[in-house]
Amino acid sequence: MTALCLFFPACSKGVTADDRAGEIQEEYSAGNDLTLTGNVTADYGEKVYEFRLKYTGNHTDGRVEILFPEELAGIAARLDRDGRTLEYDGCELSIGSVAGDGLSPMECIPFMLHEWGHGYISGAAAEKLGGAETVAVTFDIGENETLVTWFEAETNLPVRSEIYFDGDMVISCEFENIIT
Repeated sequence: MTALCLFFPACSKGVTADDRAGEIQEEYSAGNDLTLTGNVTADYGEKVYEFRLKYTGNHTDGRVEILFPEELAGIAARLDRDGRTLEYDGCELSIGSVAGDGLSPMECIPFMLHEWGHGYISGAAAEKLGGAETVAVTFDIGENETLVTWFEAETNLPVRSEIYFDGDMVISCEFENIIT
């Protein structure tokens, strides 16, 4: 822990990474809206897919739009407490509630937002990520699933998230263009 305190200034003031994780969770549990772009990689074992998604909303209500790949650009899903609706070229199709059988790349950002505000925190550590000081927070999702998110130390904004299933990273997301 002493080594972590050397590069994490808040630690020297008596604020631990666990304290910061609690503050981050409290902030995201408020359900405030934000807009962000995420570069998502989904690894299905034999195939890996890249997406660029824009999300506007909070952990219960929002809209996710595909920006890349180009063939899918403009397809959007509206998520709310009652289910989700697929939108494209002015048309809408209700596709029901989000199933618990798996997590699609389009669902990952609102899923992460929910976990950040309401998930079970199993660990936190101060880490440098790409030269930035961050707080890495680990959330236990299920028996074999975890979410790790690196939050910028000064702003509590997400920098990167990774979802693991049975020890393998299945979804990663790099965040940018965040507006709160």
